Amino acid sequence: MASPSDSASPSPSSSSSPPSSSSLKPPAATEPRSLRRIVAASLVGTTIEWYDFFLYGSAAALVFNKLFFPGSEPLVGTLLSFLTYAVGFAARPVGALVFGHYGDRIGRKKLLVISLLMMGGATFAIGLLPTHATVGALAPVLLTTLRLVQGFALGGEWGGAVLLVSEHGDARRRGFWASWPQTGAPAGQLLATGVLAALTALLSDAAFESWGWRVPFLLSGALVGLGLWIRLAVDESPVFKEAQARAAAREAERKASIETASAETASAGAASGGAASAGAASGGAASGGPDAGADAVGPDAGAHAVGPDAPAEERPLVAVLRHHWRDVLVAMGARMAENISFYVLTAFILVYTTEHLGLSQQTGLNAVLIASAVHFTAIPLWGALSDRVGRRPVYLLGAVGVGAWIFPFFALLDTGRFGLMALAVTVGLVLHGAMYAPQAAFFSELFATRMRYSGASIGAQFSSVAAGAPAPMIATALLAEYDSSTTISLYVIGAALLTVVALACATETRHRDLTTVGEEHGDGGERAGVPASAGAGSGSGAERARESVEP
Repeated sequence: MASPSDSASPSPSSSSSPPSSSSLKPPAATEPRSLRRIVAASLVGTTIEWYDFFLYGSAAALVFNKLFFPGSEPLVGTLLSFLTYAVGFAARPVGALVFGHYGDRIGRKKLLVISLLMMGGATFAIGLLPTHATVGALAPVLLTTLRLVQGFALGGEWGGAVLLVSEHGDARRRGFWASWPQTGAPAGQLLATGVLAALTALLSDAAFESWGWRVPFLLSGALVGLGLWIRLAVDESPVFKEAQARAAAREAERKASIETASAETASAGAASGGAASAGAASGGAASGGPDAGADAVGPDAGAHAVGPDAPAEERPLVAVLRHHWRDVLVAMGARMAENISFYVLTAFILVYTTEHLGLSQQTGLNAVLIASAVHFTAIPLWGALSDRVGRRPVYLLGAVGVGAWIFPFFALLDTGRFGLMALAVTVGLVLHGAMYAPQAAFFSELFATRMRYSGASIGAQFSSVAAGAPAPMIATALLAEYDSSTTISLYVIGAALLTVVALACATETRHRDLTTVGEEHGDGGERAGVPASAGAGSGSGAERARESVEP
């Protein structure tokens, strides 16, 4: 009796052919207990990596200007330390490209382990660095190098962590589950700020500048060990594994087609009595004879034909830029308000409260500490809301809210009253959470599986170079130039407007199936404005052409 795979094989006599790509079943839903373990692994990993990243930002605002850039004016030294801070952002797109490429080729889990080790190792090494007083100009060079490693690792971490959860979770609650890795940002901020706040409270300024600042960086070594132990225990994404199986099935079909074509050519040559007749038959097929399309899978198969002449699949980066460039631009625009507002609210505030308002370091750190705890709680709630009303409405609420809140934010800071300052940061971060929470599911739903790691990472990390990287420096420079928060507020409002425009150009993605995104046109990427449920053609040829774009 013929097996199901026999009917899908191009060779009717091949009984050992593997299942065709069209016969593969979609991945089974992940068990709730397993999903919670995966969420925990992603959350712990992102918390550690964001702890490492934010720790540097807080230290840049508090002590790095004195330890690595001495002899400068206070604001100038802060600008220089923030410049090394921005270098980490410059490395993030490179990390997105490298980790995205290999994450789409060999899997999400392996790359997440590498990113965790790189980030933790660089952070631990910062805690061992000699200062300018010891080695002179070499100190900032070493600091900048390690910051580059941090940025490179973080550029690959975010995409893998959110995809691991998005591709495991229940589609109906994807916004909620995928928002949990996003809470790693406030959790890391909370941990970094809490450790610094405790040290500044327990130690004198001299002791903190002498050796106390090293403690949080060295603590990263123990945290990485914990994160590695948890992350190694999780399974690879089922959506990715199913996509790999599709790719293997297509390759088997292609090889079987080549063998069949070769056998038929040899038979035709023998029947005609010579190589000349075989050549003529071959030429007739090539010129569009009745058998010319034998190796094609449909009239529109084009570059995605399954046959002996089918080209190799595009590399993920090339596929993203060719088929998903609109989605990349949407993701980059959506990040502007989210990224800029976050670093103004959490990093620049330490400069503003100490240099402009003349308050203690502890005041700003405690305000951010309280706000980060509320931020952590708000993100899953915003994620759950995005499952009910959609990604775009929740994201738009956050962008408009941040733009409207920025003037009251600085007005409350200017009072110098701690309660009002904490309220200012808390409201700002809750509104930021409305953008950050649906972002993970939103970006995941924009891209096809075989290029999802690359697409989500590129969209998120390339925008950070123009948004988060210069935000503290621009805000500090505006403060130094105008001695006022007005221009800084206008800067944040401009970013909010850019995000509103980007979201206006996007379509709602809440109901998209991650296993079929990008199949509508058989080109490896979904066209802007076309939902995943649209354009599902019929006919085995059309279906196989669409499936051939999956990995």
